[in-house]
Amino acid sequence: MQAEIYIHAAPAAVYAKFANIVNWSTWYPGVVSARWVQGEPWQDNARFVTTVRNVLGMHAQTEAVVRMSSPGRLLVYENSM
Repeated sequence: MQAEIYIHAAPAAVYAKFANIVNWSTWYPGVVSARWVQGEPWQDNARFVTTVRNVLGMHAQTEAVVRMSSPGRLLVYENSM
């Protein structure tokens, strides 16, 4: 699955907001928490875990692996439940 969204903001501002996974729950209602579990943030093969809440109020954990990043421009990760 791939998702894209257009945001009317400078790329660096969007990157800064999105790159801070600890604060995802402050702007994305489905996220309960997110934390890094391996490697340096946004470096190749770093891993993070996100706890999400579905429409029924149940929680699930996802694990993601960073595949590519370009500071201020690009973040690519693979996610699985």
